[in-house]
Amino acid sequence: MLGDFYGIKLWHKQLGLAINYDPVGAIKNSLPKTVPGLIAKLDTKDPLVLQCVAEALAAFGPDAKPAIPVLLTHYKNGDDFKGYAIIELAKAVGPDSVPILCDALANVDTRIVAKAIETLGEMGTNAIAAVPALSALLTNSFSTNALAAAYSLRKVSTDDHGGVQTLVRLLDDEDSQVRIGAIFVLGEFGTDASEAAEPLLRFLDPECPEIAGWTARTLGMIGPAGQLAIPRLVSLLNEQNATNMVFVMQALGAFRDRASAAIPTLCEIAGSSPESRGKVEAIKALTAIGTISIPCLLTLYQNKTPPYTSLSRALASLGPDAVPAVPVLLQELDAKKPYRAAAAAMALGSIGGPARLAVPRLTQLLECGDSHLRLRAAEGLWRIDRQTNAALQVMFDELNEWSKRPSALTEYAEDTHGESGQQVAARVLGEIGPTASNALPLLRMMQRSSFDQQRVAATKALMKIGARN
Repeated sequence: MLGDFYGIKLWHKQLGLAINYDPVGAIKNSLPKTVPGLIAKLDTKDPLVLQCVAEALAAFGPDAKPAIPVLLTHYKNGDDFKGYAIIELAKAVGPDSVPILCDALANVDTRIVAKAIETLGEMGTNAIAAVPALSALLTNSFSTNALAAAYSLRKVSTDDHGGVQTLVRLLDDEDSQVRIGAIFVLGEFGTDASEAAEPLLRFLDPECPEIAGWTARTLGMIGPAGQLAIPRLVSLLNEQNATNMVFVMQALGAFRDRASAAIPTLCEIAGSSPESRGKVEAIKALTAIGTISIPCLLTLYQNKTPPYTSLSRALASLGPDAVPAVPVLLQELDAKKPYRAAAAAMALGSIGGPARLAVPRLTQLLECGDSHLRLRAAEGLWRIDRQTNAALQVMFDELNEWSKRPSALTEYAEDTHGESGQQVAARVLGEIGPTASNALPLLRMMQRSSFDQQRVAATKALMKIGARN
């Protein structure tokens, strides 16, 4: 028993109550230890039991191959719960499962064929032997099979097997879901689907926002060949469909400086959109377009347009190219709200040497009372002039104060940029290198944190400092 048992005797009978604290553990302990025994358990209707049986079979690897036909039969008979088990088991068995799945491709049951196609795709390169069988399905009279085969082929092999040509043909299919599916899958082919760019243009129709959104996404993923869609994409920015707008902005960002015509409209959206995600995505697109967007980003900053974090991160990502932003960012260091000043400090640090005018103010901020601002100021100062003395002490103090808290290893608090103070400190200490060796005990303590982010940051810092076990 993985729990407690309570009972009461009433005359010659006993009433029992079992409280199980670990139902999964109890199921696993009760399972047979052989492949035949586990296969016999596959007729279960309990999803939890099935999950445990599937995991136990997967542990046998190729030896569990006989279970795949059994699962396919259950699935054919309408047991949908077996669908995920087929995929997971085939991945565990590996290439040995390919012949079984290829045979299933010729099954008269459309559900079995669809599941076999999907499973082969999920197996990736382990299903390379299935390429001829999947390629044969590209001309299948069932459009859904041809669509699924093209998608799975791309996952199995990046060579040209005719998948793009099939998908372009399916753009004219009478089934709207097949058309949408073809649009989506073409994006997964990236630049290899360049020939699809022109046929996709007709789907950038504002009257069909869902299809237009997916089309924009795909054109952006196709890359340079999709830039002929830029004028239509810019016109779609005036539409009110939020999801559609996000896809369009992401596509325009993917075209980099070739999408410069979109800057005025993106700038307007970033400055006036009532929808916060719209603002953020517009700023991301402007940043991706490149340095030509800097005047727009600065205008937004000076007009006090939130979100400030996204704006500062945008300028930071442009690095030294964002030199024109230095005067504006210098003013932001005096912002009343610490998070805004911290964001400006981070951006100035990313600009590096050309932001040297910020050194005096950043040095003053090392004495401020806000810990996040103090850390970001030290980080910025380090990146601008690489003077270790000031930055080293601030980062050491951050970890030292953290280590004294009783809940240090079980707490985690992020700033507006998604990092804890300890992560910032560990990263900078790692960049400083061996000179930061005094922090080694604190970083080793950080490795015992309950949070992956903390442990990873500490480990990277220890490796850069050159710590020995």
